[in-house]
Amino acid sequence: MISPAQQLLPIPPRHLQEPPVSPQQPGATRAAMAAAPDLFCASDLNEAARCPHSAQLAQGYNRLRFMPALEQEYREQYWSRYLGRTRLALTGAALLLALFALRDVRTLPREVWEITVSLRLLVMVPAILLGLALTWVKAARPWLEAIIVTGVCIGMGGLSAAILISARMGSPIPYEGLLLVMVFTLFLSGLRFYKASLSILTMVAVYLVAALLLGITGPQLLQEAYYLLGIVLMGLVGSYSLELSLRGNFLTENIARFRALRDPLTLLYNRRAAMDHLHRAWRLAFRDRQTLAVVLMDVDQFKRFNDLYGHGPGDGCLREVARALSERIRRPMDLVARYGGEEFVAVVYAVTQEHLALLCDDICAAVRDLAIAHLGNPPLERVTISVGAALL
Repeated sequence: MISPAQQLLPIPPRHLQEPPVSPQQPGATRAAMAAAPDLFCASDLNEAARCPHSAQLAQGYNRLRFMPALEQEYREQYWSRYLGRTRLALTGAALLLALFALRDVRTLPREVWEITVSLRLLVMVPAILLGLALTWVKAARPWLEAIIVTGVCIGMGGLSAAILISARMGSPIPYEGLLLVMVFTLFLSGLRFYKASLSILTMVAVYLVAALLLGITGPQLLQEAYYLLGIVLMGLVGSYSLELSLRGNFLTENIARFRALRDPLTLLYNRRAAMDHLHRAWRLAFRDRQTLAVVLMDVDQFKRFNDLYGHGPGDGCLREVARALSERIRRPMDLVARYGGEEFVAVVYAVTQEHLALLCDDICAAVRDLAIAHLGNPPLERVTISVGAALL
């Protein structure tokens, strides 16, 4: 039995926007009929309408944002590819902090290293290890960026405190450690440009303000400010360019995948995609004990159409036929494809013999109702299609 959601209901045909030359006009000249291609070429079967990645590429993404559905897809694909790199970077950051703590013990006075080591090992390293552990929790994936931002703020806050406290006590540790945190945040953390930039700018501002409040002034602080802001500026440019490139690669890869499975003329699926879908649908139908139908369609007297009107109008005719077919075969498990030339094929899942017959009749009526004149196809003298189906 077919559920109500699966029933194949007739869809009202979509006519051309302008009336074609009537096939009932016996005196219509070939020159008048040759004007018809301008009507076919107004089809809405363009790549941007079928492929959101192509539409986004045409629209642009200089603000580093896609439409919501694509943005979610981009983030999922990004984490699937680069989550391992982020985990490796987090592990390296924890080990590096442990080495810095060992250096503090060897080079700083006891009263200083007790504070710096405590900040490194009791604040910064646990925050990093917690973030690392959460990268393996799938339920935490939607909040992974927020978790990383929190970890970056804790890391930079702890490091800033260690640098400022040690300087205040007369045994300063190098502030260059902040630069390592910036590089990690901008290039290795997996944060999007805006969140990474906001985190970095906020923490640099906090560091400089805290230094002033602690009375650390003079040429040394001014030099640190110049270096930090200069590195931040260069890092932001590099981070923006990197994300722009990653987003461009994401779009072009998906567009290439779309084109590999589509017929370039009609933008229906191509023969290879149809055969792959047929094999998958066959296995699924066998497993679920469902019926499966294969429908073959052939535009009648199409060679004569090309001979009469030319290949340009012929291509337009095929696009209009493809549009009519795609409007009638559109359930999630169904697929319509261009098989070759003027031939089309459809795979229809879970259909009864009665509904299959209704679908075939509806396809014939839909193509006939396009009212594309074809004097070489008597007696109707318009484009028609022949349909055959096998129920498996």
